[in-house]
Formats: sequence, C-alpha cells, structure tokens
Amino acid sequence: MSKDKKKIPVRLDNRYTRLRISIIYILMLSSFFLSDWKLPIGGIAFSDLFALLTLGITITDMKDLKRKQVLLILGLIGILGLNLYSNYLFNPAFELGTSWIYFGKFIVYSLALFNLYNLTRKYQTESLLFKFLSIGAMISVIFALLIYLIQIFHLSIPYEFLWKFTRSDVASYTFRGSSIIRMRGLSSEPSYFGGQIILILTLNYFNQFGFRLNSTVEFLILACGILSFSFSVVPVLILLKIFDFLNRYGLDFLRKYWFALLLILSVGVVIVFFDQFYITFFDRIITILNKGDTSASSRIVGSWQYVQNIFIGNGVGKTPAIWNNFAYVLSDFGLIPFLMFLFGTLYIVKENFYFGLFFIMISFQKGGYLSFYYWLIICFFLIFSQNNLKTRKKGVSL
Repeated sequence: MSKDKKKIPVRLDNRYTRLRISIIYILMLSSFFLSDWKLPIGGIAFSDLFALLTLGITITDMKDLKRKQVLLILGLIGILGLNLYSNYLFNPAFELGTSWIYFGKFIVYSLALFNLYNLTRKYQTESLLFKFLSIGAMISVIFALLIYLIQIFHLSIPYEFLWKFTRSDVASYTFRGSSIIRMRGLSSEPSYFGGQIILILTLNYFNQFGFRLNSTVEFLILACGILSFSFSVVPVLILLKIFDFLNRYGLDFLRKYWFALLLILSVGVVIVFFDQFYITFFDRIITILNKGDTSASSRIVGSWQYVQNIFIGNGVGKTPAIWNNFAYVLSDFGLIPFLMFLFGTLYIVKENFYFGLFFIMISFQKGGYLSFYYWLIICFFLIFSQNNLKTRKKGVSL
C-alpha cells in the first residue's frame, strides 16, 4: 500500500505495459458499451465478466493502492456487512440469497476501478483513455446508425444477431407500438443508448485536459442521440450543448454567425422529423401534465415508495429495479449510507461542476448502482476532473 504522496509520473515507454493498459481500457469500454448484455444462462452480465478480467490483469497493481483508497474499500465492506447483519437480525422479510453476490461485486468493482484510476494517473494515460473512449463511441454509433437505416428503409440485411444477448422485441426500438423507429444501437433501449452518448459528450465538453472530439465526430454522436427520440435524453443533449457554449464563449455565442446557422439547422431537423418529435415529446408533455404518463413522475417521485425502513433499508439488492439511484440507495441501505452517497455526489460536483450536474441527471435516468456501468461513470468523471500534472499533453483530436 503506497503512501498518500504526490509521485513523479512514470513514462509509458514499455511495450508490455502499454499493451496491458490498452487491454484494460478495452475491457472497460466493453463493460460500458455492452452494459445491457447478459449471458442466456444465469443472466450473468458481460460487464461483470469484464470487471473480473480487469481485476485479474491489475491484481499486481494493488500495491499502488493509497491509504485513503484502502480505507474507502474497507468502509464499503463494513457498510455492506453491517447492512446484511442488521437486516438478518431485524428484518423478518430479509433473505440472504443473492446478497453475498452483491457483496462480492462491490469488492471486485472497487478494486478494479481503483487500479484503473491509479494506472491512468501513474502513466499519465488520460489522453490514451480519451482516445479509446472516442473510438468506442464511434464504433457504437456506427452500429446504431447501420441498424437504424436497415429498420427505416426495411432492408433485407440481418442485424438481429447483434441483439442476441439483449432485447430484440419490437417495443425496444419503437415508440409505444407506433411506426416510429428509435435508435438504440447495441443497448437494450433508446434511453440507455442515449445515456452512453450523454457521458461521452459530457467528458468531451468538460474534461480538465483540453481533450476534444473532432467536430464532425461530435455532430454524428449528437445526431444519433437525437434519433433515439428519448424524452429523458434529447433535452439533456440540448442542455449539454448550451452549457458547452457558455463554458467556452460565455454569452458571446449568441452573437456568433454560426449560432444562427445552428438554430436554422435545428429548426430544419424539427420540421423534417416533426411527427416523431410531436408524438415523442410535445404530445408526451401534454400527457404528463394531464397525469396520463407516470413514467417521468415515477423516476423522480415514485421510486421512493420502496423505502420501508429508513434506518437499515431493505437489504442490498432487495429493492425492485427502479431508475432513481438516490431512492435505490436509501431503500436498500438506509439513511447513513444514503447521506454518504449524497456527499460522494457533492464531491464530484466540487471536482467538476458540469460532471456533477450530469452525474445527478444520469442517476435519475438509469438505475443500477449495483452494475459496473454506474461505477465506471464515477471513475471516468474522477479521472477527467483532475489535471494536477503540468506535463500532461493537451488537445486530443479524433
């Protein structure tokens, strides 16, 4: 265990080390972009397998764990153990069952991601990680775009095999039984695909290293996010772009000629896809206001209905699958771990305001604090929030 001191970064000039880090990054990206994929037997998530492989490859790097990181891991183990023991004693409805699996997940996730974080810092490979993220995003949207075009033009090209390990039903890519096709890529549904795009664009706009996607690549990623026609994604994408303009230009962007062109282009897109936007957004807003659509309200309010015991919760993994991770943590663990989760969220906000803001949004979009996907988001945000070393290379373009 290393001491909490600033160390001189190590140069990445060893071919074996470079290859090992590249493999680790590929496993991380596979976990992220294939987070919805599961094996048909046992429902084991691909991301969990990748997490185990990552821990196996980085097991020797545990010697670089810092004192604070070890204490945090031990704290997580202590909270989990206390939660299981308390529910075993005082919750008559509690059964251990799969709880030990979640116990193991927490240990694997935390060790794998701390090793990822420390390796990236040690070898100054934030630039390499950003390139891998960018390439992964491009591969994801290319597959999504190809599937979308096949569906739109009813081409006789097989694509269903790409969904072998996730959903393939019509409801997963259409809007409530209508003829509207929504882009979902390799994810199980459009909102989850959009969530991946939100993360990539957030990292692109607000990382502290000056890394930036090529404008053409950025436009393609944005376009694919909009074609998801997801009520929880498209408004966030618009907000992301507005914050990006404010962050780069202040209010001066309102006077730029290209902003006027962008507005005209946006109006043109709305006109071309008017039926899709009207049904999936405007009509749905009216339905929500008339209380005919409970999906949005359940994410914000309805998820809290599972909170039964404010002190010890229901037990880890015992709450039904819900979107709202804040309610999820309170329902499973009780008040004290919930407050710790809030403080952790505020820490991300402190490190990078925009990352923190969109982390909160994502926490309401796709529940799953027990999935590796969610932990990866936290790790990526922390990696790209801090730029303490002056020797880091600025400006990566894809």
